[in-house]
Amino acid sequence: MTSQNRSGRSVRWMTAVLLAASVAGGVTGCSSDSDSGSSEKPAADASSAAPKEQGSKEPAAQSSGPAQASAREAVATFATAVVKGEPEKACLVMAQPAAGSQPAQVGSAETCNSDDPTTREMRENVSRVGESVRPKNLTGEPKVEVAEVPPADGKVLVPAGKITVNGQPLDDVIVANSTGVTKEQLDVKVESSEIEGAWWVTNVEYNIG
Repeated sequence: MTSQNRSGRSVRWMTAVLLAASVAGGVTGCSSDSDSGSSEKPAADASSAAPKEQGSKEPAAQSSGPAQASAREAVATFATAVVKGEPEKACLVMAQPAAGSQPAQVGSAETCNSDDPTTREMRENVSRVGESVRPKNLTGEPKVEVAEVPPADGKVLVPAGKITVNGQPLDDVIVANSTGVTKEQLDVKVESSEIEGAWWVTNVEYNIG
């Protein structure tokens, strides 16, 4: 499900698969290869997200974390947690959409703080990715902003260039933290999906090379 070459040239990480395995015993996740069009608008700040309860008619895990009102808020909250090295908070914004008879699964405190091996793997991956997306000499609270990307079929695919950390595009940060990697080699996107009226991070594509 997850592979990472420590040289930084070949990384593959799918949050949805890891979360689904934690809460649903191993649901297969999927990644999107399609690019969404984008138009720049005032960016969403992660701090603008307000926690609220999300109900469910299915016997799915119920989140005890924030239910984001937009894809931008979901991605900003997730990216902020990753940059700060807070995997439990990143997990709370993650979800696995319903598939067939399997109901949607969303991050919960019980799941995200559990000692399950798959959940531990998710936390380790968040920590590793955090090292590559954290600006050098970062001090204080990071300001993560996300440009608006139009949704398609209830999903939004946000490329790294549309996410900024303290004003720096995320792809620039990744390049600066790498050795011999160029922007042309990067394929980093965060997918957000609408589930029962709220938005969650449902997949991350992190490929280099």
